Amino acid sequence: MLNKITGSFLLCEKYDDETNSIVNIFDTLYVDETLKADFAVVLQINIYSSEEYEPNKYNVYTFLIENKKEDGQFAFLGNLQLPPNDNHEHKKDIHSHRHRQVMEFNNFLLPNTGSYSIECYVTNEKYSDDNLENLFEKVLENGELLDTLTFNVQIKA
Repeated sequence: MLNKITGSFLLCEKYDDETNSIVNIFDTLYVDETLKADFAVVLQINIYSSEEYEPNKYNVYTFLIENKKEDGQFAFLGNLQLPPNDNHEHKKDIHSHRHRQVMEFNNFLLPNTGSYSIECYVTNEKYSDDNLENLFEKVLENGELLDTLTFNVQIKA
């Protein structure tokens, strides 16, 4: 297996750095009356590569998408480059990079209640985020879907 990347998402209340623990995983995000919420997204990425070849540099882009047939909105949550520059020693013939990305959001405003998804794309290209619509189109066109997390947004009673 050469230069293979895998990933998975979790939606949670927060990530505790002291205990390396994910706190309160959920699939329904409760917002207040103003449609704001505090939450975290944890992305676990693994890259496997042979020591015979230099590991690829991957660019990972994450978007929040409102799942509506018409006029669905999206938000760019961020990007990162993997693997990070490091001084790992290769062991035997396999080199693996593991990366955990935690994105924490406070008072995050959502446009509506309903169904949403967080989509993570991987590409070899690094794109500018000056124009978010162009960024979204380029990543969708040239990127490979790494993972999707679908969840519901409801007002807390």
